[in-house]
Amino acid sequence: MSTAQNQAMSTTGYAYASISNLVRREAFVMAFNDCFYFIGIALLLSGIAILDLSVNL
Repeated sequence: MSTAQNQAMSTTGYAYASISNLVRREAFVMAFNDCFYFIGIALLLSGIAILDLSVNL
């Protein structure tokens, strides 16, 4: 292989690694955001349950 081919393969590898890191970071951010949705739903359901129990007493 020539030096130009090695450099092109190396550059392509760096580009793939950069895109992979970007996608992984964005996936972590989206998963973190989903956790807030689940916590919000749990709080909403528990609030409704507390209000329902307090009305029945």
